[in-house]
Amino acid sequence: MARPKKWSGETTAIRVPAHLAEKLIEIAQSLDTPQPGFVQNSDLYLITVDGTRYILPPVAITPQNDTLLDALVDQLLLKCKTSNLDPLAVVAGMAPLVCKEWR
Repeated sequence: MARPKKWSGETTAIRVPAHLAEKLIEIAQSLDTPQPGFVQNSDLYLITVDGTRYILPPVAITPQNDTLLDALVDQLLLKCKTSNLDPLAVVAGMAPLVCKEWR
């Protein structure tokens, strides 16, 4: 007897690193689930640094943390401006450190 259908269309087998398999299946299932405007309204963030892609999940931020984050971002942007450092370079440098658990 055939397996029950789990995907909306034709499938193919792929090889991925074992530590990423569960997360990639979760993302694929989210993309496969018919939800109008899913891609436009996705809470996931994709960052590519030096050819490596990092997927950031949504994170709940309290109002207190939001205020603190705004202040930290303002300080960081001011420091970047006074140091003549591109803020994108800061993000690119931080992405591997913040996302190493997803690699």
